[in-house]
Amino acid sequence: MQMVGADWIKSDKREDDLAGRPGGLVQKYAAQGGSKFFFIVNIQVPGSTTYSLALYYMMDTPLEKVPLLERFVNGDDTFRNSRFKLIPYISKGSWIVKQSVGKKACLVGQALEINYFRGSNYLELGVDIGSSTVARGVVSLVLGYLNNLVIEMAFLVQGNTQEELPEFLLGTCRLNYLDASKAVSLDEC
Repeated sequence: MQMVGADWIKSDKREDDLAGRPGGLVQKYAAQGGSKFFFIVNIQVPGSTTYSLALYYMMDTPLEKVPLLERFVNGDDTFRNSRFKLIPYISKGSWIVKQSVGKKACLVGQALEINYFRGSNYLELGVDIGSSTVARGVVSLVLGYLNNLVIEMAFLVQGNTQEELPEFLLGTCRLNYLDASKAVSLDEC
């Protein structure tokens, strides 16, 4: 999939279903008659200010042509939770942050609560960092160093059988020196 946008949002509450928001990237595209499918990873970080990092990926190929992805998009939450994988990597940053984050693949739905929002042309994953004490601690550490980090992430749908291999790479991103003070509220987006 091609990364087509990102939102860095701050709010006083968790922001869900950003793709379904009127005036948002996905809805603007749909209003123009576009037939592309969107996959959104919305990483939600709770606190006195809640931050959401929403990463938007778009696919030109019809879902039917990618059976593993089609099963993931149309599957139930249990199936999705057993297949959505994140590979994190801190390519630049302090040793303590690199050690805390690690670089091993993780089935996110096995460690964190994910809320799924399905629209006619999208699937959004609301990854609730606050649902795990360990993840909340790691992200709190990362937030303290955020503007000194280069964070790389890859998102995949895990293949468990020979027929499902190779795994489906949903998309990647690289965040360079993200600044929490530059997050915007939804009405500014």
